[in-house]
Amino acid sequence: MFGIPDTPNPKPPEPPPPITLAERFISFARGLLDVLVTAMRRNPMPQPIEILLGRRIYRMRNRFQALLARFRAGTLPPPRVRRPAAPRRADAPPRPAWPAELAPRHLAEMLRRIPEAGWTCRCFLADIVHNDPEAPALVAASPHAGRLLRTFCRMLGIKLPPWLALPRRKRVYKPRPRKPRKPRDASKLGRIAYANLIAPECRDGPSGTRPPNRIGYARGPRLPRDYRPHSKNE
Repeated sequence: MFGIPDTPNPKPPEPPPPITLAERFISFARGLLDVLVTAMRRNPMPQPIEILLGRRIYRMRNRFQALLARFRAGTLPPPRVRRPAAPRRADAPPRPAWPAELAPRHLAEMLRRIPEAGWTCRCFLADIVHNDPEAPALVAASPHAGRLLRTFCRMLGIKLPPWLALPRRKRVYKPRPRKPRKPRDASKLGRIAYANLIAPECRDGPSGTRPPNRIGYARGPRLPRDYRPHSKNE
């Protein structure tokens, strides 16, 4: 138009490809490693422990990626049926308790020790657990992937969704042996309780001409003022 060639309209930019589950977990593992490096710089620890922590994170990342690759290829074995555990023997020695520093049992333990994990790792894990549609199918096909995600959710204080939470175990109540009752102290009983103790009534009521204990035979004569009982039951 007007001697100027018409320029074609530019094509709208293509939307970015969706983030896959593997990329989300890689971002989470990278953020977890960065948080641990920051914490180790703040509180120095022996170098062998730092190397072991880094290797542990890399192994978990590689294991999760291998499970995801086998799940997409359809080569995962079917999950095994869990058998009920054998009852523990009565003469078995008690299991030693794990040290609290090595195996913390509290929720959000990492947030308490390393506050930076809240904004570096928690967002990536919440994106995996709540927004990725492939994660529930992977956990259903591979229980090991579910164990990894549950461990990280407890460390970072993320509520487990229904597809990731384990069913609650039925509480088994062990019968306790009944303690033998102590003999009743007659000196601490009232009039009717003492009468029932020395002459218990039948379930069908008093038999013969005997009146019930709550009535008694008759009202006794009034005692003199200077009378002192010989026992507490009088």
